[in-house]
Amino acid sequence: MSDPTEAEQPSTAPAAAHHLVAVLDLVTADVEDSAKAYARLLGRSEPSADVDVFATRIRLQPQQSGGHRVLFGVTDIEEHTRVLRRRGLDLSSPATSADPDAESHVEDLPFGVLSATRVPSGSAAATGVAPDISGVDHLVFQSPDRDRAVALFGATLGLDFRLDRRVVDGLRQLFFRRGDLVIEVVVPDHAPDDAPIALWGIAWRSNDIDTTHRRLREGGVQVSDIRTGRKPGTRVATVDDDALATRTIIIATSTPRIDHHRTDGSRE
Repeated sequence: MSDPTEAEQPSTAPAAAHHLVAVLDLVTADVEDSAKAYARLLGRSEPSADVDVFATRIRLQPQQSGGHRVLFGVTDIEEHTRVLRRRGLDLSSPATSADPDAESHVEDLPFGVLSATRVPSGSAAATGVAPDISGVDHLVFQSPDRDRAVALFGATLGLDFRLDRRVVDGLRQLFFRRGDLVIEVVVPDHAPDDAPIALWGIAWRSNDIDTTHRRLREGGVQVSDIRTGRKPGTRVATVDDDALATRTIIIATSTPRIDHHRTDGSRE
């Protein structure tokens, strides 16, 4: 595929594999309680309000911070902010790209971009996460309108639109991809026109869901029985813990997900 022009370049094209892909700012009524909940979920020995899980970072924020937000890691935050503004988004001004903490937020939408700082590589043990957890599998958003979601996630944010399917009467799922991260958007047929697009839940990927399930129950976490997932070859379990600040499931697949790396560090 030929290189896109500057105006066409996806504004959230994935950073290299050894850089941060996304930061999840989760708003909670009790940051300390939520930090403990994520320590239980991820098998960490010490609670923290700022946790790296492979190429994703969880940041727990107090309620006065607003709503949940997903920040995509980019290598040139000034350029990406400029492109997103040209596409009609109202963003806060970032610091310079040389600032490793630079970030820019989209006004009135749960998105933003930040400098793609390096994150630890290697095994789960290196990041302090239980070896049965292999990262965030996908994020789930809600949208009141299918076309609005396609325009925002695909054309504006530059995510790869992979699938549109109706799962049951009255509900459809859209799937987008950014590197190794999958974005699922749930769209009901009849939703209020003024309903916001919002982060609805997180699916954590397990390489051994039986081990994850046993570990969570032994740690006092309320988790459903393991069941067959909607996608063929998957098994899932729902975690019931309000302190996690969003809906949470564990998912495992019978075949590993294969990522096709491009020479620029992105994936197909």
